Amino acid sequence: IYSEGEFDIPTSLELKNMEIYNSAISGLRIERTNLTADNLVINNSGQASLHLTGGNSLIRHATISNYWQQSFRINPAVYITNKTEVAPAPLHLQFFNSIIFGNEKKELEFEIDPNIPAEIFFSHNLIRFTGVPPAGDLYDFSNPEIYQDLWLNEDPHFVAPKENDI
Repeated sequence: IYSEGEFDIPTSLELKNMEIYNSAISGLRIERTNLTADNLVINNSGQASLHLTGGNSLIRHATISNYWQQSFRINPAVYITNKTEVAPAPLHLQFFNSIIFGNEKKELEFEIDPNIPAEIFFSHNLIRFTGVPPAGDLYDFSNPEIYQDLWLNEDPHFVAPKENDI
């Protein structure tokens, strides 16, 4: 699914009880969109399962995972940015009661321009992120202004994620 808003007028997209599987590129890619997603599942994408570029996003009770096996994958399950090649994309993101996981070591990535507004908040989420994080506040998983009640690298107990049984 691809949704793109105008630079000064974002598009609105509401997803409820949606499952997106086996996408060659991204399961959900939104740019400058006001997204509300409840009970969303995205798995197995050739690039990021969820690619957010700017906009106002409220995501609750989601499982965003990526166990892509059809080719080499360099993107995480969730990729978040506030930049485009054409214009700034201010970002306001809230993630509640969700899982971000996959078969790579780092399944969450930010590309944030500090000169463009970005407000990011995660509450009660399980995230796969092992290894040394890049510098910056967004990867400080102990920062309560960004992360509350976060579980890192716990087993989500998916049944067969490569076959979309999560």
